[in-house]
Amino acid sequence: MAAWLGIFPLSAYFFSKVSLISVISNIFIVPLTGIAVILGFIIFFLGLISIPLANLIANINYYVLILITFLAKLFSSIPFSFIYVAQPLIIFIFLYYIMLFFVIEIFYRKIFPPKLKIKAIILILSAVLVVIVVQIFYPLDNLKVNFINVGEGDCILIEAPKKYNILIDGGGTPRSTFDVGSKIVIPYLRRKGINKINLLVLTHPHLDHLEGLLPILREFKVDMVLDSRVICDISE
Repeated sequence: MAAWLGIFPLSAYFFSKVSLISVISNIFIVPLTGIAVILGFIIFFLGLISIPLANLIANINYYVLILITFLAKLFSSIPFSFIYVAQPLIIFIFLYYIMLFFVIEIFYRKIFPPKLKIKAIILILSAVLVVIVVQIFYPLDNLKVNFINVGEGDCILIEAPKKYNILIDGGGTPRSTFDVGSKIVIPYLRRKGINKINLLVLTHPHLDHLEGLLPILREFKVDMVLDSRVICDISE
């Protein structure tokens, strides 16, 4: 729990998602990770003495790592094991850690009466919760037009009031294996806290406008798709 409280703002900032099940999954995975690390050191030193013996321990460690991977995939497959959130501002992360510091100080200091400690902790945690909920789930409801840098082609995100999101084109990289949709557009939308596209617009079906939209259609709920009905040569 302490680890989760310490890293979840950073997880929200860098990955735009927060794990809800890591508190439980770590009970099983962290001890196994410790075993894997210890076995790794044993393998290193045994390798200086006996390669066959080191290989034997390495095979054991291999199955420990397989078990860790299996458990991680199992827990991550549980519905609502994590949620996507908007990228929090640095100032809110800073305030969160200051408040967390005061909670720890109040809890361990003996100069406060027990009842006062509980009231102070509840007050601080409530303030933290309000700040997080307001900043992540209820950002300013202004009209915003974002031009996403996708290299070749165009990609425009319009954030209208009442969380109405319009995505115009998705970029693309013809004759390249680089996936603009998965690598650029989707992470950008996640950082914005967007989980649904109300209107997806394709201006014309050139690959440098269309290709990046395909991962969007797979990953996001899209209410409506609008295209120009322009017919283009596939070579274009």
